Amino acid sequence: MTDHIVQSDERQRHLAPQLLTEHPTVMTTTDGVPHPKRPVDPPGEHYRRYMPEIGKTFSLRLIDVQEDGERFHRWQNDPRVAAFWEYPFDREALDEMIRGRLADPHCTPLIGCFDDQPFAYLEGYWVAEDRLAPYCEHGSFDQGIHVLVGETTHLGKANTLAWLYGLSHYLFLREPRCQTLFGEPRTDNRAILRYTYPLNAWKKRYEFDFPHKRSMLLSCTREDFFGGQA
Repeated sequence: MTDHIVQSDERQRHLAPQLLTEHPTVMTTTDGVPHPKRPVDPPGEHYRRYMPEIGKTFSLRLIDVQEDGERFHRWQNDPRVAAFWEYPFDREALDEMIRGRLADPHCTPLIGCFDDQPFAYLEGYWVAEDRLAPYCEHGSFDQGIHVLVGETTHLGKANTLAWLYGLSHYLFLREPRCQTLFGEPRTDNRAILRYTYPLNAWKKRYEFDFPHKRSMLLSCTREDFFGGQA
């Protein structure tokens, strides 16, 4: 009961007002897969929290093609990013990619900011209707993440721990029925392991083969996250 009260208070303090409504469970089907109908992602800011460890405010807002298209194109065409994301496309193709993400009810495409300066593309998604679903044990409201840090000035352990904590916090707060978060980076992306382990709540489960890559399954439970970092 105490944990529920704490998390409810944090929802009020850190989520945008339009995200505070808890939606009833209404089932639907996507490509033959039954799952709860997902809420529509509102435009604008979703989450804001001051991170005292780095002296910066972390925030998340829904991506916007007009405002973010140029920087998303620049980030995806950075060789450091392209080596893992493999989307070094032209601006038109990437604008269409953003529009596709925005139109996809199973995906929430976000821009991460430190002190209102965009530095990353951070994507949440519902696992039940995602390609990850067959490779992990998940609940109907569990979520996954994809991450892209575009600005090199915001790389490094301290910044990474701050935004990963903030992104995890946001996803748990926006859906109180979510019990586990998942990540599926490539196995050669060893940097992500160096940064997730200090959070303790994020753990490597095992490795598996997607059709397009060898991945490692990472997970973070609500109990572990709020147990040590309310």
